Amino acid sequence: MDCPKQDVEAAKQFILDLYTGMYTGSGDIKGSTRKNSRSRRLFSHYTCATDTHNIRKVFKDVRDSVLARYLDEINLL
Repeated sequence: MDCPKQDVEAAKQFILDLYTGMYTGSGDIKGSTRKNSRSRRLFSHYTCATDTHNIRKVFKDVRDSVLARYLDEINLL
């Protein structure tokens, strides 16, 4: 992708394309050895890494989401 170096929107799109290109949408990441074929969603979230309060919130929200899904899978939630 050829884009101006100061184009924030182009940079965001480049990063999104980089990761969505690896995601097949079938629940697997290309090249993954994972045998589980359950449906998975891919979420993107843009944030500023210099905003420490926001970064803490993002990591907490991701952790809570992963934990809730795991507890649901093992029928504890």
